[in-house]
Amino acid sequence: PPLTVGIVASVGSALGALPLYAVGRKLQNLQKVHVWIGRHPAWKRILDKVSHSPFLVIQFLLWLPFPDQLVGLYGGFERYPVWKFLIANFIGRAVWYIPLAYFGTELVSWFWAGWHWVQGVVN
Repeated sequence: PPLTVGIVASVGSALGALPLYAVGRKLQNLQKVHVWIGRHPAWKRILDKVSHSPFLVIQFLLWLPFPDQLVGLYGGFERYPVWKFLIANFIGRAVWYIPLAYFGTELVSWFWAGWHWVQGVVN
C-alpha cells in the first residue's frame, strides 16, 4: 500500500540523516567554523534569523528541491534536539514521499493496463 511505503520511506530517510546531524554537532564545536562565520556577515545574519525556529527551517528546506543532506548538518550545527530533528525530518519527507508513493502506484497500474491492451492487440 502506498501509505505504508511513504511512511517507511520517510522513517528510513529521516534516520539516514542522523550521520550528517552528528557531523553538524561536531562542526559546531570547531572554533574555525565560528571564525569563518564571523568573517562572513551574510552567513551570520542568516544563521541568526533561522536559529529562532529550526523546526520550520527544516520543514522548509525539505520541501525545496535542495540537497536535503545539508538539512542534517544544519540540525546538528544548531544543536537542535535529536528527537525534534527526527520528527521535523519525518514530516518534511512524508510530505514528499506519501504523494510520490500514490503517484507511483497509479503510474504502475496505468502502465500495466496499457501493457495488457498492447498484448491483446499483438496476440
